Amino acid sequence: MVSKGFPPKKKRGPVARDVNDIRHNRLTLRAHDDLMKLLSLRASEAGLSRSAYIERLLINWLRADPRNPRIDNMGKMSPSAGPTPFEARSTEPLRIAERWNRFSQAHELIFGQNAPRDWFEDADSYWPAAVGGHLDPDDSGDDPKEAEARRLAAKKPRQRY
Repeated sequence: MVSKGFPPKKKRGPVARDVNDIRHNRLTLRAHDDLMKLLSLRASEAGLSRSAYIERLLINWLRADPRNPRIDNMGKMSPSAGPTPFEARSTEPLRIAERWNRFSQAHELIFGQNAPRDWFEDADSYWPAAVGGHLDPDDSGDDPKEAEARRLAAKKPRQRY
């Protein structure tokens, strides 16, 4: 018999993440069944879900490229990461050149050719940062929720006949 003297305790779930730490976007990958089997195998070896394993691969590949800003384990850019990648070329040229050589070797292993040298030399191939005088062409600076609400409002409702 259940006692009615004490109210039931509320179960606590995990602490909610900060709004800035939530992943807002999705990435869909079309792949052959054999590739999915291999990804599942390697993910289970790493003790991760397939999705987390692929996310880790992508984040580490982007971290290896010295033209990109510093990102955390979720893929979020670090706002206090110091100079922009393009500015770091002049402030820390040896470190950036070493990172470029490692990235170029990885690029050759994966794609069969070194990364093009003009990627390293051309300012436009570096991450466009507001500090460096460029703006991300896909980012208007809006809150993701506001951008989604605007996108949904722009959709026309279907007309039924």
